[in-house]
Amino acid sequence: MLANLNASNPPLNDPGVTMYTTEIVDALDVLDQAPHLRCSWGKPSEYGLATSVATVTPAQSTAITGALSQSGFACSDLDGGTLCERASQGSQTSAGEIHYVRGNGWVATHWIGFRPDGYTQDIIATLWK
Repeated sequence: MLANLNASNPPLNDPGVTMYTTEIVDALDVLDQAPHLRCSWGKPSEYGLATSVATVTPAQSTAITGALSQSGFACSDLDGGTLCERASQGSQTSAGEIHYVRGNGWVATHWIGFRPDGYTQDIIATLWK
């Protein structure tokens, strides 16, 4: 996955990329309170993605999944966690968000025009081996 990202939309963590990893206000509130790491791929433009990996409490986990469901995300069970996704115009690559919450972990990704196949699944497999 790293080789694909480096080849298709570098650089990693351009300081000019200010994209939030979610546009859902209640989820942003949780993210502001939770210890997390953020990374982005791409240059400042209308093409790229940003991801946060956070440690959350059970109450925060419930708040996140509730906020996503109320905001129209399609949520389903996946590998012991909850995967929630929403894309504009039903397109895989136009714009959207994908979230995965499992135990005390939360992965939040927001993309615009760039959504590599298997990106979130690769993060899930790496974190929850």
